[in-house]
Amino acid sequence: MPTDPTSNPLSQGIPMPPILTGDEIYDSLMQAIEPELMIAAMPTLEEKYKNETPEQAKERAARYQKAFDTYDQKFEEYKRNWQEQWGKYKRQAMRGAEEKNRVEETNDLSAVEAAITQA
Repeated sequence: MPTDPTSNPLSQGIPMPPILTGDEIYDSLMQAIEPELMIAAMPTLEEKYKNETPEQAKERAARYQKAFDTYDQKFEEYKRNWQEQWGKYKRQAMRGAEEKNRVEETNDLSAVEAAITQA
């Protein structure tokens, strides 16, 4: 794989979809849904809510459940979009590789023809 995936000469300008870690995907989606559930924020929740009442804890748990349900939907959308982008990238990269091979074969045939006519 090229060092800079967006500059692969075989992709002919189609950028490779970003390859993120699971944590990066989770945080990027959860940030817009419920920032308290982002990875860095989770360890602070116990201290933040140490004085909440059982009723408040129940309400917060319901809010978090709703956030996770929304996250699941957004993650499915993310996967579909990423797979679509990846498919486009692969098809374009294959077309680029095929074109590169055609050019090389044409050059090789021209060199053979030139060698034969000079002989």
